[in-house]
Amino acid sequence: MWWRAIGIGKSLRDGGFAATAWESLLTLVPYSVIRHLFTGSEAAFRDWIVQRNQRQQIKPAAPPTSLRIVLYIGQLGPGGSERQLCNLACGLHAKGHEVTVLLARRLEGKNAHYVPALQAVGITVRRAARGVSVHSAQRSEIPVAPPWFARSYVHRLSNELRQLRPDVLHCWLDDINIVGGMAGVVSDVSRIVLSGRSLNPAHYPTLMHTWMHTWYRILLSDERTIMTNNSLAGGTDYAQWLGIPPENIAVVYNGLSNAPRAYEREAGEAFRASLGMRKDTPLLGGFFRLSEEKCPLDFLRVLREVRDYVPDAAAVLVGDGPLAGAVDRTIRELRLGDAVKRLPCVFDVAPIIAACDVILLTSRVEGTPNVLMEAQSAGVPVVATSAGGIGETVAPTGRRYLCDVHDVQGMAARVVTLLQNTDIRAQEGRDAKVWVESTFSQDRMVAEYERLY
Repeated sequence: MWWRAIGIGKSLRDGGFAATAWESLLTLVPYSVIRHLFTGSEAAFRDWIVQRNQRQQIKPAAPPTSLRIVLYIGQLGPGGSERQLCNLACGLHAKGHEVTVLLARRLEGKNAHYVPALQAVGITVRRAARGVSVHSAQRSEIPVAPPWFARSYVHRLSNELRQLRPDVLHCWLDDINIVGGMAGVVSDVSRIVLSGRSLNPAHYPTLMHTWMHTWYRILLSDERTIMTNNSLAGGTDYAQWLGIPPENIAVVYNGLSNAPRAYEREAGEAFRASLGMRKDTPLLGGFFRLSEEKCPLDFLRVLREVRDYVPDAAAVLVGDGPLAGAVDRTIRELRLGDAVKRLPCVFDVAPIIAACDVILLTSRVEGTPNVLMEAQSAGVPVVATSAGGIGETVAPTGRRYLCDVHDVQGMAARVVTLLQNTDIRAQEGRDAKVWVESTFSQDRMVAEYERLY
């Protein structure tokens, strides 16, 4: 499995030999089989959390303008969670909070995609404990020894937390939630927030670790640690997986950035011209990572069906990922080479969205997708599956354009309806724009997180 080999290489670079050795072992051997090797760490954390719960009640929240907040994530590549962290950080900073963004991994290449946007408004962004060696990080003083597979990351972040003394530690995505939660607990941070993926990690075979379930339950026994999700569907899914009441997971919908976006028709026409495309070419847009859960081959199969009824229909596909090779092969097999424009990485998607007549999302797993919020904000109607929180993200009038996962013919029929009916397409776009801008504002998201903090 090549993605495992790549992961091991990155872990050696970022976490050191000991952490990588344990991660590799736990990839090959289920956590339950060798759990006896970690019972000491599990028991120590449970005992520490019991003491933490007993010795201190939750402190009253500081005034909204005075919170010191650390946002912790693996990297800042061009993904949906990373974009939402950026939106939240900018919104909190604008309201006077002291925000620091820490990364578990190195800031280089695609991993630093959102760094310029954060630095432009004065937010500090760096790798946790930058310049601290793995060896010295493992010698740092903390009251409870983390398990070996997380030790170097926990020690590095703990070093940062002792210096920054944040009121809030907000972690993003499962592996980072757990190592961040460990560091927050042993550093006695007053409020720890763990924001999950669209659905629980069991839905993502390449990202799932068998220790996640056990350690999530340990961390959530801490009275000052809470979990959030960006959709009701996602929160319910995590709750069922963890065996906890759904109301224990707070739902905070994603927020559109307050920064103005150029969705004007002229920008869209300029983008079409740059591709040598006519102004009236029916254009389908796809904006997603080329990975299994996004079902990118279904996107191409839908386009193939659409062209049986709209022969000049074309598509622009923005995104990259492990299925890029399979996508390129399928384009050739379906004879779509003249109809699909692939753009692996684009910083500003607004002109491309403005150029599209319909946005299509074929995922089997989703939370509240950024692209559907942005498309509706631009007045572009969407066709999608009904997976996860998509139904919560699409305007009520547009939910008739949602289909079951892998329903290629159903999605194609809905795309054809919109492409062939200019008036219907325009009305759907207007309705969606009004609804999404009132439902998914950045200010609303920031205010909801402030209440949780």
